[in-house]
Amino acid sequence: SIHHYKEDITADKLLKIVEQLNNDSSVHGIIVQQPLPAHIDTYKIVAATDPKKDVDGFHEKSPFAPPIAAAVLEVLHNIYSSSEGVRRPNREVLDSPAKRDRSNNNDFNTWLKRKTLVIIGKGGTGGKPIREAIENRRASVTVIDSKTEHPASLLKEADIVISCVGRPSPVNFADLKKDAILIGVGMYRGEDGKLHADYDEKTIQDTAAYYTPVPGGIGPVNVAMLLKNAVDAAKEA
Repeated sequence: SIHHYKEDITADKLLKIVEQLNNDSSVHGIIVQQPLPAHIDTYKIVAATDPKKDVDGFHEKSPFAPPIAAAVLEVLHNIYSSSEGVRRPNREVLDSPAKRDRSNNNDFNTWLKRKTLVIIGKGGTGGKPIREAIENRRASVTVIDSKTEHPASLLKEADIVISCVGRPSPVNFADLKKDAILIGVGMYRGEDGKLHADYDEKTIQDTAAYYTPVPGGIGPVNVAMLLKNAVDAAKEA
């Protein structure tokens, strides 16, 4: 169910709606679509959500991983499992999930820890949860934001770049390291009315060993991870 409200809705009314959904046994997952209007405290609304129904994973007591972070790890695991680190030129990821044995998670974590990872953007719905998910696997990651000095030098050293900007990026992806893995989380609608990645796919396709396209890249995996959380929530209800 999608609940649409006018932009001038009050925080009190929104809190009452969340409370009703919390108490509705037929509802197993609640998503507070962000960003909310400026006059509403997003943290307060998310905090009011029943953690067991917070399938977006933003509540501090939510048992669920944020779907966007799970999606990025799913894609990276897919690359690891299908290639074992061997380059396959110009391959777009996600056309079909690779069959893999989940028992090799430890090997995947070791592979991840050996990589130099860079995240571009640190937003609460993108870069931040992805960084936390990677660090939970004890891998190191560097975050590039608007205040980062010499971002090109960091980009040239990165084995894995995860871009979460959502607009034409100030980072020059022509500086991408040869055979790097490029994950596009951010996207924006261009003047042509189409969705675009933070990077120009034509510019990077001969440099990146793997990259996710837009549309059709991280988005569908993100939805799958969200629905997985919803199914798990229903099982626990």
